[in-house]
Amino acid sequence: MARKAKKELQHKISEADRYRRAALAGLILSAPLIILGILLSLDALLILGYAIFITCTAITSFFTAMRWQYAKTLRSLMKEAQKTTSVNECPRCGTRITKHSGYCRRCGKKINVRARTLK
Repeated sequence: MARKAKKELQHKISEADRYRRAALAGLILSAPLIILGILLSLDALLILGYAIFITCTAITSFFTAMRWQYAKTLRSLMKEAQKTTSVNECPRCGTRITKHSGYCRRCGKKINVRARTLK
């Protein structure tokens, strides 16, 4: 369950980054519209440039906040998973391990025997 939630959060983070980059591109592209609107004295072009700029700024801010929140949730989920890892599971990949093994047979992570006994 934790691995599925972790993958889902990582997917949401990458999706928020993708939308954020698109909105940043809109911010960059709105600057020439504003400049042309000023230079050519075209009010419609100036208004369009400002509208795109304000909209893209709001979108960028929203997805930056969403990415931050998803990353914060992912960090807390990973900390919780580290605390609640079963004695018989590898903390990295979740593979069942024997009680006294020093390494995970799947990923090779060294298992700290003292940390397992304290839980």
